Amino acid sequence: SWGCDDDSSPAADDAAAGDADAHAEDADADAHAEDADADEGGATGTLNVLVLGPPVWPDYQWNPVEDALVAFDLPGGGRSETTTDAAGRATFDRFDWAAGAGAVTAGKNGLGLASEVGLDGTQGDVTLVLPDPDPRAGRVELTVSAVNMTDVSHPWEVMAVGVDQVYASGGGAFDLVIDVPPGTPLTLHAGEWEGWTLTADGLDNVIYSWVAQEVAPISGPATAEIDFAAPALPSTTVSGSFPLPADPDSPLRQRDAYVVVWTMIGPNPGRHFLPVATTGLGGPTHIGRSVDGDSVEYTVQYVTPPGAVGPVTRYTMETLGSSGGAPYSCVDVAGYPASGAQTFTHLEVPTVHAPTTVHALHDPVEWDLFDGGVTPTLHIRTTRVAVCDTDVWRVSAPTDATSLVVPQPPAGFDTVALLGTDLIRGRIGILADDPGDLQANYAESGCFLVQP
Repeated sequence: SWGCDDDSSPAADDAAAGDADAHAEDADADAHAEDADADEGGATGTLNVLVLGPPVWPDYQWNPVEDALVAFDLPGGGRSETTTDAAGRATFDRFDWAAGAGAVTAGKNGLGLASEVGLDGTQGDVTLVLPDPDPRAGRVELTVSAVNMTDVSHPWEVMAVGVDQVYASGGGAFDLVIDVPPGTPLTLHAGEWEGWTLTADGLDNVIYSWVAQEVAPISGPATAEIDFAAPALPSTTVSGSFPLPADPDSPLRQRDAYVVVWTMIGPNPGRHFLPVATTGLGGPTHIGRSVDGDSVEYTVQYVTPPGAVGPVTRYTMETLGSSGGAPYSCVDVAGYPASGAQTFTHLEVPTVHAPTTVHALHDPVEWDLFDGGVTPTLHIRTTRVAVCDTDVWRVSAPTDATSLVVPQPPAGFDTVALLGTDLIRGRIGILADDPGDLQANYAESGCFLVQP
């Protein structure tokens, strides 16, 4: 009857049926849209990111970084941000790779920033390695003096084995100070040499002694003494040569050469850049040009301490003492220096289209390449700490790219604390994607000034 509590009516039933049909059509439309997205590759994109910290010495472990801030600049525009889990991983999904190129940036306050730009989905998972903006933080000073040198006017050097960025050199009349991890047993390597003498075709040097000395763990500032009368480490001398670039106009033909032996050096897990070397095991006693001027001839003396990890020999074309910003190119070969003629080829240094004054941090950076199959990385560096040219932000681009734009950092990252407000330095480094039998083939442009 019309006055009962039954709310149903033919009109209401028809409306409800219409609503149901509409919802069903909407659901069908959504399903078709999702199928279309899947068919066309849209909204199904996924990016997996692994964030690692700087290498931990002496085991050379690149450990995952938990709670790192990660920002993904989406293809086609927009940004998504998250943090890494305990395994250092973060995942982004439901975006469209076909919309354009993306970029990912990771950072954690107290560490530096790392970015990879030009992502299009073909690179696979991305590994970002955060730099350590102050490698010596938390370390303690060890003041080292030398006794029984051949001549106290000679230069000498001391290094802590297996500890990154720990070395000092100076005149024998002066103590040297190195920063070492507290509570760690140390082996110090020290060498005495004559110093470089200019010759008709290059430079000569005499290495007088290379000794090793154990130092007990220290918890605060301490002193140690190197006795150069102690038995020297076993040493070997080899002579060989390596070719200069064939192009007579190559800037590398104007570079001085240097050969040094390290306990370890190699590319990071993402194969974008080279970390700094660990303890040196030897260096050249002669560097010169061949008679025809097409190769560098070297004589290298190195030591073979017990238990040394590695080693790696680095053949560098640079201006000696060029830490001020001159370009250089190096080839790293596993093992101690080899005798005879080597056949590897150095990468040409990239030429940056740097402004005549100062480059703004987020303005495009452009450069010229002279080799193929190389991964470019922009190194943003500061000299605010004791270690010169310390990386604070690395931005890697796709293979053979000749430009990039530095992304914005993730929200919540203290960029001013990392970069400061004064001018800092930029360099473009290139690493051969497949160096073949070589440990690495690497070159860097000259530096240019950057305004944060």
